[in-house]
Amino acid sequence: HLFSYVNPLDRSHTVVDYRNDALPITESVISRSHLPFIVGGTNYYIESLLFHLNPPNPSPEHSHDKQFTSLLNDLSEENLSKLTSVQLHELLSKIDKPTSIRRHPNEERKIRRAIEFYRDSGGIPLSEALKQQHAESGFSYRGSFRFHRCCLLWLTCQKE
Repeated sequence: HLFSYVNPLDRSHTVVDYRNDALPITESVISRSHLPFIVGGTNYYIESLLFHLNPPNPSPEHSHDKQFTSLLNDLSEENLSKLTSVQLHELLSKIDKPTSIRRHPNEERKIRRAIEFYRDSGGIPLSEALKQQHAESGFSYRGSFRFHRCCLLWLTCQKE
């Protein structure tokens, strides 16, 4: 399933697109009492499938703030697409300093996702959402597992 199913030259495919494509297939495999194997790809994509990452409710203090509403409107896809990776990184440092510190300016996709998370959650920084999920789940990595029974094998190697 989902092996070489997207041609990157034909369309853009985000981590959310992948999760939305893979989740029904994974649930279908599980519903038939089979064991799905999720392998390959980047950790970012696999994590989106295995772990819950739901934005918390927006802070009520922002709900009627015109300056804040204007900022969220400025974070539209159209406006973000006009920015360079360095400009995106600078923007992220203004709205979510902890996440910007962990990201190199060349990690444009991850920076863009953190900005989109901020926009789509109504102003909740990704770093705050992760901190809240870790506290709620008692799991120190990405939050709670999406599936009841999950075995995660993580291979690492030394970089040369």
